[in-house]
Amino acid sequence: MATTHPAPAGVLSARGREEPVKAAPRLGWVDVAKGIGIVLVVHGHAIDGLMSAGLLSRAGLAAFSFYAVYCFHMPLFFLLSGLFVPGQIARDRRRFAWRQIGSIVWPYFLWSIIQITVLYLASSYVNKPREHLDYIQILWAPPSQFWFLYVLFLFHMVSRLLVRRDTIVPMLVAGAIAFVGFHILWPRMTIPHFFSELLIFYAVGTALAGQMAGIPAVMARFRLPIAAACLLVVPYMWFGFTRGLGFDYLAMIPATLIGICGVLAAATLLSGRAAALFRYLGERAMAIYVLHVLFVAGTRIVLAKALHLQNGALLWPILLGAGVVGPIVVFEIAARAGWNQRLGLGAKPRAAKASNA
Repeated sequence: MATTHPAPAGVLSARGREEPVKAAPRLGWVDVAKGIGIVLVVHGHAIDGLMSAGLLSRAGLAAFSFYAVYCFHMPLFFLLSGLFVPGQIARDRRRFAWRQIGSIVWPYFLWSIIQITVLYLASSYVNKPREHLDYIQILWAPPSQFWFLYVLFLFHMVSRLLVRRDTIVPMLVAGAIAFVGFHILWPRMTIPHFFSELLIFYAVGTALAGQMAGIPAVMARFRLPIAAACLLVVPYMWFGFTRGLGFDYLAMIPATLIGICGVLAAATLLSGRAAALFRYLGERAMAIYVLHVLFVAGTRIVLAKALHLQNGALLWPILLGAGVVGPIVVFEIAARAGWNQRLGLGAKPRAAKASNA
């Protein structure tokens, strides 16, 4: 059931009139989508760690699930990240830029340094040992999962320049040019690669900002075609997986788009306890994102190397649980002490207007 929601400040309404500048309420389905997405992130890293440790095959169903998730989960996150940007920029363009220091830059540097240090100290136990404490490289080479925060900050800076009250065309054009350039030039460096590949999804998110209130209704209307597409895309992804096609190949774009629509449909249609659970996780997505690798890797090391539990199929749900629950425990403890933002774990959840409550 959709909630009424005004177009974000500075974005034209469907009737062509500019809505008044005001803060947009938090939408429950967006947090549900983030919750689904962050579980997929932890799942992917848990599977990847088990494959790298030789505890799961790179040709089995677990590897296929990794491939399938990677076809769409990060494009999904960038689309969701763009949804509230036009309204935030319209309210205060300068403040929007400064807010990213505390919400993105600080967590990036703090947890990159902590993770590098921990993995260096545990070099004899991890899959990919670190030989040096190369902190300076954080400036241009994000460690592990932190590339997302690095690229998201760049996207926010681009949006500050290109997003305007009367049009989102420049942002979409920039995203389209970057996307075409990515598939022509195929950059190998991490930041240019992800920037050019994923800017279009962030740009689409900014373009959808004024239509957020209508997304649940659209997903409900097309729920059966979306469900059918999700079923049909599975053999398509299996074909790509078995033929060695990268999940970021142009041929896999249908899987990307269908995967995103599938998550959005689930997020807007879920209700009751399921919606509440994923909304709870989505509200704590930052904490889970910055901490989950430490919990997943630490749990795998203890169970596989110390306790000699070598069954990857048994380890997977344990690692998934550790990667989700561990960061939440840290967040809740930090939040009770008022240290959650100082530790770069995200703000305390605020009231949401849940379209699927």
